[in-house]
Amino acid sequence: MYTRKPCILVVSSVSPLYRQVRLALQEEGYDILKALSYSRGVAMAYSYRPDLILLDMDLSVYRTMSGFDFCTQLRQSLSTPIIAISAVPAIREKVRTLDEGADDYLAEL
Repeated sequence: MYTRKPCILVVSSVSPLYRQVRLALQEEGYDILKALSYSRGVAMAYSYRPDLILLDMDLSVYRTMSGFDFCTQLRQSLSTPIIAISAVPAIREKVRTLDEGADDYLAEL
């Protein structure tokens, strides 16, 4: 019987962050998908239905939507857990991110 490996969608354009996450999680048996923009991440979340989304809140390459918009849009119909990652340790951003639908917020130091 075929069992699907757990799948994690990483929404980030930062190669070092993605590379570290991918290597660590693949060693643990996860399939990793990568989206370079928020809009692509939304499309992939609906198409692939990952088990978890790691969301780079500082994705500045494409500004058609924000990380907040990403969370809001996904929460309209998906319950996939979202962990937001940001270089900004500000409490205000953390609270807003959680209010918009993220399940957790990690500030890089």
